[in-house]
Amino acid sequence: VLLDAMGTLGPEVRLWIARAGPETEELPARVAELAAVIASKSPYSIAMGKRSFYRQLTMPLDEAYEYVDEVIVRAIQSEDAKEGISAFLEKREPMWKER
Repeated sequence: VLLDAMGTLGPEVRLWIARAGPETEELPARVAELAAVIASKSPYSIAMGKRSFYRQLTMPLDEAYEYVDEVIVRAIQSEDAKEGISAFLEKREPMWKER
């Protein structure tokens, strides 16, 4: 769910995955679907998001907000962010640069 921050799968699918037990027959297909969504995203952005998520966990709340604000600014200014926006507007698949 952390990596699906854009809500690509929708809240009902994320809730279903969270509630599904290992005995659920549909679980492998749902996990594969989530993995495909994550794999389609910018590796740079995913790594940045994961690093910042775990780093801010140990910070006081005010520091965490300030840190995440800085990370968001860097993420928005990245080449992958620009490529993602361009690809969306041009209705094409993004070509990630990983920077």
